[in-house]
Amino acid sequence: MSTRLIQCCATGNDPDLNVRDGTHNAIERQLKKDKKIFRQTLTIILLGPGDAGKTTFMKQIKYLHYSKDLRVLEQDKFIIVLRRNCLESMQTLLLFERVNVPEDLKRHKEAVIASVELPECVNDILILWENKIIKEAFRRSSELGIPIPSTSNYFWDNAIRFSEADFLPTVEDIMRAKQKTTGINQIEVDHNSMKIVLVDVGGQRSERRKWFHLFDSVNTAIFLVALDEYDMVCEEDGQTNRLSESLTLWSEMTDLAIFRPPSWILFLNKWDIFEQKIKTKPLITSPFFKKTVAGLSEKEKKVLEGDDPLESFQVMKKQYKKAYKGKQRTLYCHLTCALDTNSVDQIFTSVRDQLITEDLSEFGFGL
Repeated sequence: MSTRLIQCCATGNDPDLNVRDGTHNAIERQLKKDKKIFRQTLTIILLGPGDAGKTTFMKQIKYLHYSKDLRVLEQDKFIIVLRRNCLESMQTLLLFERVNVPEDLKRHKEAVIASVELPECVNDILILWENKIIKEAFRRSSELGIPIPSTSNYFWDNAIRFSEADFLPTVEDIMRAKQKTTGINQIEVDHNSMKIVLVDVGGQRSERRKWFHLFDSVNTAIFLVALDEYDMVCEEDGQTNRLSESLTLWSEMTDLAIFRPPSWILFLNKWDIFEQKIKTKPLITSPFFKKTVAGLSEKEKKVLEGDDPLESFQVMKKQYKKAYKGKQRTLYCHLTCALDTNSVDQIFTSVRDQLITEDLSEFGFGL
């Protein structure tokens, strides 16, 4: 061995060795940096069937954590969305074959159906909405299978205001606006030294395949369900009971081998609508409960036929607990109303604290 080579090996001056050491040290530093960032980030995915309130919840969090500035909610964009909601929901109702519009209102019906912009037919919508047959059709829309938002009455009540040239949506308008989520949307919320990332993916059947690609990068999930949909059918096929679909999806998600978060969070949403609806439409009107009534206790059977919102809610909650497959993981349940800003703020604070203080060592969150 030459004197020069012996000196290089003895003193560690081998150029190739120095390069390898430098690369190794750089990788180690990057790994430590990535781990630190990972430990400071909590990513939550919002799951659930379509129209459960995921996007409304996201809008509330965005509003609450971005200085309550309506501009962050893209206020101008919702002018078009709300006008479209108002017009298209009335068009859908009028075109439904089981809605018989009185002869004296036919010209107003035709004017609405032929319109492409709300201002063109706003007076026709008002006249139609004042009619008792239209009001009854809306009240029975879930029973009849009319695929319109449960908040359509809000759009029609505010049709004049929406049509004004200088109309600017309020917070309530934006929260009630209906727009299907496609693709993946996310927002970031800072809490002390922790960054919380909320990810929203569309809940329609065609969108659900996108969920699985995200499970590697999220820490936990919030699953939202709409309490008021116990007697409604899915838009995709017009036949499947929405409660049955929701329970099946919930069971499948919590049983996934590829996604096992340390906890699941269930939001039983739309309490405001459910509370009013149950007074005139007891749970027994749901095809789901008609099929399962035999397996319930006598007390529960009475609740199904009753009009008590809290007792009915407990029966609904029990169905989701029975369908829960994540037996080794903590389940948190929250009664929610995504339209109520104060309620969302309180519940999100509670959820955030639960997750931050929870032992997330599996994901590198040992606190």
